Amino acid sequence: MSGTLLIDGKPVSDVEVHFLNPEFPNHGSFGVTDEDGNFRLVQGAVPGQNTVFFSKINAAGMDMDPESGMDAGQFAAMSTGNEQNPNVKKMEISQLIPPEYSSSNSKLTFSVPDGGTSAAKFEL
Repeated sequence: MSGTLLIDGKPVSDVEVHFLNPEFPNHGSFGVTDEDGNFRLVQGAVPGQNTVFFSKINAAGMDMDPESGMDAGQFAAMSTGNEQNPNVKKMEISQLIPPEYSSSNSKLTFSVPDGGTSAAKFEL
């Protein structure tokens, strides 16, 4: 199962793509866009109507070294609960995807055919 994501008509890299079939809530599918906006779901997707949502975290002021093995979302989660600690550097964390498309409550859906498809295209 693969496809393309465009935001304002342009491809965006490193966006998490999530497919969730409500009949199988514990079997979500996940992929990440490349520099051309293309994604491939790692384990395919459950056939049928799926809720689709996206995530790309911006953590301003954070040095994102790809060799660290952590992404912006992991750093954001790590900083949660440290608000009272004066030794923890404060990060400006924001979701770059519009809220209506960035949670499992998204109204965006895609009907996954048996056998999947390579033609899933989303334009936000």
